[in-house]
Amino acid sequence: SGAGGDSIGRRRRQKEKEQYCDKGPGRKEEEGEVGRPSSVPLHRYGPAEREVLATSSIFAVQAAEKLVLTEGSKIAVASLASSYDQGVVGLVGNLGSLIVRTLFQPLEELSFAAFSRYRVGPTDVEGLSQLANVLGLLVKAMTLVGLLAVSFGPPHAHIVVWLVYGKQWAQTEAPAVLSVYCLYILLLAVNGVTEAFTHAVLDHAALAASNVAMILFTLLHVLACFAFISTLGNRGLILADGLAMLLRICLSSWYIKSHFKLVPGLSLSHFLPRPITLAVFAAVHAALSMAQVVIVPQSSLTEGARSVVSYRAAALGITTGLLGLVFVGLIVWRTERQSIHGFKALVRSKVKSREGKTASQKLD
Repeated sequence: SGAGGDSIGRRRRQKEKEQYCDKGPGRKEEEGEVGRPSSVPLHRYGPAEREVLATSSIFAVQAAEKLVLTEGSKIAVASLASSYDQGVVGLVGNLGSLIVRTLFQPLEELSFAAFSRYRVGPTDVEGLSQLANVLGLLVKAMTLVGLLAVSFGPPHAHIVVWLVYGKQWAQTEAPAVLSVYCLYILLLAVNGVTEAFTHAVLDHAALAASNVAMILFTLLHVLACFAFISTLGNRGLILADGLAMLLRICLSSWYIKSHFKLVPGLSLSHFLPRPITLAVFAAVHAALSMAQVVIVPQSSLTEGARSVVSYRAAALGITTGLLGLVFVGLIVWRTERQSIHGFKALVRSKVKSREGKTASQKLD
């Protein structure tokens, strides 16, 4: 009977082991006990699990590359710049991050969600046309925001630094660095949407190839940071960041062009504002730059003996900027009205879908 009992015990333990393997690690359904955690070998994962692992690894590499791109600038500044230059870079970065956090990040999330909803085959011309229209709306919207920074930022950089941080910082090169950073904001705006598109629609092979290119861009960015900072100072750092961003935009544009190659009559100019809109932004920028030189000379902002006159001059400069903003708004509404309506409809659809998910979650 002892041998029979051992045999029965072995069969029982074998049966429990098979049931545990069938259920996988976790909670046992019959006894309500928590099973011991066990590692599942990679060869036991199915195709879906392996696809998730491959995609996760690709995005992990991308996150690491972007971290190096961000921290590479800080390493270069800490190695080559003085404490004064580091303070100027930090001041300008804090001002610029306001636009990035309040406008660009929500729009990039909207872009990624909008692109991810489309499951378009490579030969579905109609579906590709619809996807191209969505991409065009988002790129135009981000480009217009970036053009606002380019057109209105440099002429008012001195006033902004003087009003926000005071006369001491207005006497430094912070306004000049902020003016260059406004150009960088335009590149950030365009790159945010184009990279969101590539991450949403490309397959694993294309994403892996883009990761290789990103590694090269990262190396070039670090080298450019050290080279430009030593020759151009703080403005060289912003230019190095802009160079890396421009390379990323070129890579995304190449993927976009190849992705929509079957759509007839579609070119990269389809994703940009109309030429008359660009001309208006350029004209307003030139007019505001000349007006600021006449109305708000730098001496009126840096000489503390006549503070009342300085505030009056700053008020005149801000007033001219507001008038230019109204003028640009009217022209853009006239020339880009169709794109504005399409973008508003896209935002409303995203809000409705989010509200529908929230309501369904409450019902569950």
